[in-house]
Amino acid sequence: MPTRPAREAWIAGIGSIAALDPDNVVAGHKRGGAPDSRDVIEQSEQYLRDFSRVAAESDTAEQIVAAMLELHGDRDNPYTLWASAQAAVRRD
Repeated sequence: MPTRPAREAWIAGIGSIAALDPDNVVAGHKRGGAPDSRDVIEQSEQYLRDFSRVAAESDTAEQIVAAMLELHGDRDNPYTLWASAQAAVRRD
């Protein structure tokens, strides 16, 4: 996951998508079979905001991953979460 400023830019990009008022949105990291609905926009934005908050409050990648799984355990791709948590501990 990008650094905090990059995550804020990513959130702004998600806002640009929301402004288009799409009927369908296909998330890049979604659980197989999950619907391609507008809800993905808000869910993705919340995930990024939660990651930034959790990373700021955590000292280790393990703490970040545990907190994010508690908040968003229904999401897929734990490898990306681990890699992002390790990067956040090093540079956020």
